[in-house]
Amino acid sequence: MRRSVLLFLLLLASTGCRSLGTPVAAPHTTTPWLTLQYGPGMIGPPPWRALITEDGEVSLIVEERVYRQRLSPRNIASLRTLLSDWERLDPSYSVEVTDQETLRITHGGREVVVYGPHIVCDRAPVQQFLNVWNASVRALDVPRVGEIDALYEECVR
Repeated sequence: MRRSVLLFLLLLASTGCRSLGTPVAAPHTTTPWLTLQYGPGMIGPPPWRALITEDGEVSLIVEERVYRQRLSPRNIASLRTLLSDWERLDPSYSVEVTDQETLRITHGGREVVVYGPHIVCDRAPVQQFLNVWNASVRALDVPRVGEIDALYEECVR
């Protein structure tokens, strides 16, 4: 895993994040329908945040740069289905260890935080959270995150 993270950082440095799109001045001013936030552990790719509106407009913020994207109506419909019982999740799932990745999703004014997703992924509510996370990240145009820092497919049964 650590070797993959280092490869990601080298790739990110060599591409200059060009595949994300053109940076723009600021994120959308519309209140986001869904917000994803990735925080690395001790070592990892840079933190990032994605603000998604109900119509699929995305502001992806990576290292203080903002990139605009648009999700397809099909992606938005899939996310709506996955979020149908979001209110049933607890606000936080964590472990008593340090330097772990932190994932945050905010939807409908309700934030759910998973600290150490690889460690707590055996819990059914965390798997529900990771289903939303994975579907969202798959829909975003983030270079190589599917292999490195953002998809937790091995945790979801």
